[in-house]
Amino acid sequence: MREGWHHAEEYDDRIAAATVYLDAGREIGWAGSQVGFATPAGFTRAFREHTGMTPTDYASANRRPTPPREDETLAQGVALLSEEGARSGSAPAPPTIPASGTWARVNDFHVVVWIYRGSARVTFGDRTWNLRRGDAMWLPAGVRNSVEIAEGSLLLPLGSQPGASPVTAPPPRVLHFAREAQAYLLHTVVANYTHLRPEIHDPARIARLIRSAAAAPLPSGDQADPVETILAALRKNPADSRTLPDWSARLGVDEDMLLKDFVAATGQSFPRWRGQLRMTLARAYLEEGLAAGETARRLGYAHASGFTKVFIAAHGMSPRDYQRRGWRGTVEGLIDS
Repeated sequence: MREGWHHAEEYDDRIAAATVYLDAGREIGWAGSQVGFATPAGFTRAFREHTGMTPTDYASANRRPTPPREDETLAQGVALLSEEGARSGSAPAPPTIPASGTWARVNDFHVVVWIYRGSARVTFGDRTWNLRRGDAMWLPAGVRNSVEIAEGSLLLPLGSQPGASPVTAPPPRVLHFAREAQAYLLHTVVANYTHLRPEIHDPARIARLIRSAAAAPLPSGDQADPVETILAALRKNPADSRTLPDWSARLGVDEDMLLKDFVAATGQSFPRWRGQLRMTLARAYLEEGLAAGETARRLGYAHASGFTKVFIAAHGMSPRDYQRRGWRGTVEGLIDS
């Protein structure tokens, strides 16, 4: 769909669809693109012709009140429950734990997560695991993963180990802990992620035990694994624009074999893995307060607008909106820490 449409009813449909996006708080450029306008200027001109106002004026006139932050809503709910409990003489019912999850990411460390209560779904590469209470999962670094946590559930990190490559790490693995282990596991979580820890505490003990239980053989010979070389180079410089054929020539290995080994190690093609790595780093840079332009430059995008378009496609919001919403502190931040 482009701006060459000449029928008034077709334009009306597109403008009507655009108003829905604007009512939902979407950016003007994004709304115009979604309904088929090639340029913001073309969208603005057509919108003014059909509504008598610009998209900016329309968005300002129809802007919905900013909803309260989730933590403010929760605090208000707890206060109301406390007041009700005080009046009735009984303890208030605890708020329901909402469902949550993480963006898909490529970690630069191995991590172990544990389901203390409820259930969760973990996607790692091209496979999915359904975890239940008591299950713990080892997630190697370097492979795209995401976690979805069911309502009323608690997923906690048991520890992590440094490492950016899945080549020499054990594959993903699920273990089940008996209820008798809960006290020690809860102690491990508190000791690892707060300052309440004994002097002899070993924060990597569980991660190390799980890793050693499924240890992967190291590559033979003195030459570095080609896939590991590529992963390390891109983590050091995510703006590196070399393609897989470029790497094949640089490392002196067969291109088809390199492609096969890369997919086997990471679960993704080279372009998709690099794109996922860049989005993982983009969120980290934005959380640190970097502007979208500087983030785009660090990640190798020629223009900030190109980076913004990719970010919106991956997250459903602009980089600026991501920063405004303050995603740090969610389960995403907990597992990333």
